[in-house]
Amino acid sequence: MDTALPHACKVAPTHRVDAQTGVDTAPPHTSKVAPTHWVDRLVSFGRLTPAAFNAADYPWPAPAPRCAPLLTVSDAARAECAAWLERQGWRDRTLILVQPGNRRTMRGRRLRVLPADDKAWPLERWAGLLRRIHARLPQALIVLCGAPRESRLLEWIAAAAQLPAVAAAELRLPRLLALCARSHSMISVDTGPAHAAAALGLPLVVLFGAHSQQQWLPRSPCGSPVLGVGGPPQSTRLDQISVETVFAAWCALDAQDNALRTAAARATAP
Repeated sequence: MDTALPHACKVAPTHRVDAQTGVDTAPPHTSKVAPTHWVDRLVSFGRLTPAAFNAADYPWPAPAPRCAPLLTVSDAARAECAAWLERQGWRDRTLILVQPGNRRTMRGRRLRVLPADDKAWPLERWAGLLRRIHARLPQALIVLCGAPRESRLLEWIAAAAQLPAVAAAELRLPRLLALCARSHSMISVDTGPAHAAAALGLPLVVLFGAHSQQQWLPRSPCGSPVLGVGGPPQSTRLDQISVETVFAAWCALDAQDNALRTAAARATAP
């Protein structure tokens, strides 16, 4: 089996390379070359063939596929989510999910929105974005998503937006995944739920701080649109990203999703 990494390059002196496999073991951010997507790094690692096996017995497709994670939602989780939506009175609403928090806001025992957090977007920009989304899609319910320890952040954003169509929801992971499977779209900072949403085929906009889109932009296994805004070299903090940029990206999701649906319909037409 081919053990080459997705890019061929000279390794910077700060890298640690395994003498037998040639695999770069340094953290991705230390590389002086173009970063490799985290999925491709894992695939490259998975393709390494132990000496006891014959690599020819495990051929890799040509051309190489573009790999992406795939998630599914259990019937039980779907049923629980449907019952929860019924209790909330949201069963027939179009849902737009917003994930404003990241693991840095959950450190320690208290919610923290620190100036050093490159993934923190100002509250007034979240509020301005939600008002624009509501004006564009007034029938939709905008659901601010977060873990229980992020509830205060969600409340702050909802209070700043001052819209009846905005609701804050503390979500455990199974319910979040089930919501992703039935929602219209998501806007998220660069964090785990964004990758889960893409793996479930939810159209998605992701805001990047100091990390590279080339390395960390979520991937969809079904081709649903995933658009990133910010990140090097354009910016290194979320507070350098404008409301207009994020809103324009969210508006572009519909156009891309409709184009994909049209292409799929033509491909399956008799």
